[in-house]
Amino acid sequence: MSKNLTTKNLFKKAEIDHISNISSARFSARQSSNKSLDTLPPDFRVENHPLDSEQRKAIYDPARFNLTVAGAGSGKTTTILGKILYLLQSGFASPPEILVLSFTHDSATELRERFLREYYQTFAEQILLRKSPPPDITIETFHSLALKLLRKLWPDFSVTTNEIGDEQSVSEIDNNPVSDFDSVSGSDELTIQTSIIREFLDLHELAPETVAQIASKFSSEEYCKLFLMVSEKYQRELSSLLGKHQTTFSGLIKLAIRYLRSGQIKTQFRYIIVDEYQDLSALRQEFLHLLIKSSQANLFAVGDDWQAIYGFSGSRVDFTLNFCKFWGDFSLHRISKTYRFGPTLARLSSSFIMQDRAQIRKQIQSQKEDALEPVVEISGDSERLDMEVLTHYFESLPRDSSILLLGRFQIDQLRLLHCTQFKLAKDVIEFHPRPDLKIRFLTVHQSKGLEADYVILLNNREAKLGFPAHVKDPPLKTDLIKIAEELRLDQILVNEERRLFYVALTRAKKQVILLTVDGKESSFIKELRRKFRQDFTTYYLSHFEKYLKLK
Repeated sequence: MSKNLTTKNLFKKAEIDHISNISSARFSARQSSNKSLDTLPPDFRVENHPLDSEQRKAIYDPARFNLTVAGAGSGKTTTILGKILYLLQSGFASPPEILVLSFTHDSATELRERFLREYYQTFAEQILLRKSPPPDITIETFHSLALKLLRKLWPDFSVTTNEIGDEQSVSEIDNNPVSDFDSVSGSDELTIQTSIIREFLDLHELAPETVAQIASKFSSEEYCKLFLMVSEKYQRELSSLLGKHQTTFSGLIKLAIRYLRSGQIKTQFRYIIVDEYQDLSALRQEFLHLLIKSSQANLFAVGDDWQAIYGFSGSRVDFTLNFCKFWGDFSLHRISKTYRFGPTLARLSSSFIMQDRAQIRKQIQSQKEDALEPVVEISGDSERLDMEVLTHYFESLPRDSSILLLGRFQIDQLRLLHCTQFKLAKDVIEFHPRPDLKIRFLTVHQSKGLEADYVILLNNREAKLGFPAHVKDPPLKTDLIKIAEELRLDQILVNEERRLFYVALTRAKKQVILLTVDGKESSFIKELRRKFRQDFTTYYLSHFEKYLKLK
């Protein structure tokens, strides 16, 4: 028997302009004047698309510190490109005076390519007349910028190891269930503990007195001694490398901070634009602070606290939630129109994430019409049955559809082996009956910033490696988290699994399918059934044929 579960919209309009966790702090949420909106022609377009009123206000605002909170699918990159073009066209900055910081090599490359295409279209006449060279605007990751700055002091400066070059990928261990301490034997414990300490040291620039203070707060003498020993060895290694004009990938930002602070490195940037601001770690926040201080630059930060999912690698959403605490008076803008999905998914996903009252409140407004049923649960007696049903679902999809199969962990990809019609080649999935379909498997972390027509979320079980995950940290890591919070080095993670689930839901342009096993549903699935009845439908396998006919 099929069960149709529905809900009422939980959004309270009166709460939209409330930021609960900074209500006691002083901040200025200025809106731009009509005069500032006239600084560019009303037909100003980016990548041949007109800007909506929210994007225009954010771009034209003259405030020195600007936080723009952009919802999923709202045209965040378009807004960033619009800001760059506005600064250049209005004469507020020349290309060398603009710095754009992104978090991964891929995102920085995409931004650079899209900017250059738009720049040559916008300034084609001037380029032809003046035979201008390509604009020397700086678009980098935090680490690649740090390396460039260090090469101002030492042109031969280099990175010693082949460490991962993306900001978020460094701690992709979070997607590896082996990190669960319950599964570790005693012989591996010391290696894991040493790795935990080194990762902590990678994420923080610690003065000697802070190292001693941390060591004194451990719950055991054994942890205290190990922390001091690893810290001493870590500092010796970095000092030895520096003598050779080298460092590790993890040491790049630390060294850049050191020489910015001493004044040996200076910058000329007048405007600094930060993409995915919600993912800043304490180290990157300090780096950014010194960059701005070095040249009295303006800050245009774009992000979405609802998509802050990298706390495991040191990112701190409180830099967004408490923006005024770190920068003083600032302008706050919300870009709430989504062009990715319809109103039902916009309403459900927004209400789901806002169960965490600490998030910045915004009302996502869809600019699309709904598919037939945007959010669907398919519940079977086993995962094998779920996979078999999934093949019928794929066969019913329109030609050339794009599909993301998402797992909480990388190991979730193995669930696809239940179906012999799937062929796995890294993250690309071939489905023999429909070679036209573009199918990929990714972890939810890997999917951030991507979209597809259809999203299939696997493994929605209430289990240690389900979604939400309940992986147990080693005692040493638990100690470090508590100490870092006490010393205000870090912010304890709150509701990151909820934000991760929100990211998964909002990758879909047309429909989200949640695969569950009857009787083993996760707490998130039960919450959707209980609170979102109007926007959420459950189909049991005995009635799945009826669902396919509806499509």
